[in-house]
Amino acid sequence: NFENGKVPAINASGKQGLFSSDGNWIVSPVYDEFDKIGNYYIGYNDFSCVIYDSDGKTVDIISKSVIGDQSLDFYGDRIFLNNYLYDENKDEYYSEFTLLPENEIIVRKETGTPVTRYIYGTEYFSCNDDEYTYIVNFDGRTVARLEGVGTINKIDDKHFEFREGSWEDETQNYSVYSFNGFKKLWSDKLVNRGNMVEIWGYDTYMVRAFASEGKEGEWVTDYNYEIISIETGKPILDNITGYYCFDVNGETYYCVTDGTYTYTYAPDMTLLMKNRNNKNKRSKNNSKRSNNKCK
Repeated sequence: NFENGKVPAINASGKQGLFSSDGNWIVSPVYDEFDKIGNYYIGYNDFSCVIYDSDGKTVDIISKSVIGDQSLDFYGDRIFLNNYLYDENKDEYYSEFTLLPENEIIVRKETGTPVTRYIYGTEYFSCNDDEYTYIVNFDGRTVARLEGVGTINKIDDKHFEFREGSWEDETQNYSVYSFNGFKKLWSDKLVNRGNMVEIWGYDTYMVRAFASEGKEGEWVTDYNYEIISIETGKPILDNITGYYCFDVNGETYYCVTDGTYTYTYAPDMTLLMKNRNNKNKRSKNNSKRSNNKCK
């Protein structure tokens, strides 16, 4: 898939580089791996990592010994190393981030302490103290302070989730915020057994999953679902026993069942189709005719 006339490619010798839609190599195929991350192209060899801009010009050359066990991450034009660490006292993992080419550790300027988590797909990091969770930008400036100690994940370009607590006590406080002003939109409590177990974010809406009631120590596998609004947390569709989402031209469509019917909804939740579930076994011939008809 060419992007702006360019694509990472591999030649007959198994070496990789950047290929142009006009049939020429923009970056010669001399690398063991060649990928696009953020706004950059990255070539990897045994001892070095070479970073190219979107025109195929060299931005930086980093020794593999510098990277070591760290991963190379990107956001837009920003390049940073993610050093994954373990705190024995707190018995938890965290990260330390080094901004390149400045080679400076990203810290929260107000305290001088390193940020500990990257909010993937955004321009923000986070860190905690004993009372609050702070959102920090690449310059180290605190842009928001959330009450409580928890983790942050991006839902989409406009929203993020904030989770407090852990499943060790089978509960989590769950909140949805807007990136615009970092305003809390709604919150709820997730209970791991016999109630709500998880929330997944999609394009415009979210799916909330409920575990069926189970006895103490049972492994619960049956769920009911709700399609809920990201903005309010209120159900739009409920009594769902199964669902899946699929992408068409960058938009998310929803296919859900209540056990009797299967419903297909457009991204704005307009009902497109309603089909009765057919649990009868077909003969091989009927199955073939059905498949041909679908094609």
